[in-house]
Amino acid sequence: MKRDEVYQALIEILKNSLENPIDFEKVNETTKIYPDLLPNSITMMYVALAIEDRFGISLMDADFSKINTVGDMLNYILERAK
Repeated sequence: MKRDEVYQALIEILKNSLENPIDFEKVNETTKIYPDLLPNSITMMYVALAIEDRFGISLMDADFSKINTVGDMLNYILERAK
């Protein structure tokens, strides 16, 4: 998949996982995952499961501490979904 296709799929996953409305027109690769998008670790768990299903990858718990922004998550997916 191309970077922009993965980005759009990631944004859709985030949109479908959030209970609170977010203006996704303002979300970009520098947007912080915590606290800008995901309010808690339970929501992140649902996002992680959706990412694993969508892209066929396994997200390692140890890697989550390294993922701070939407761009970090995008790069993580791109590196593993080859």
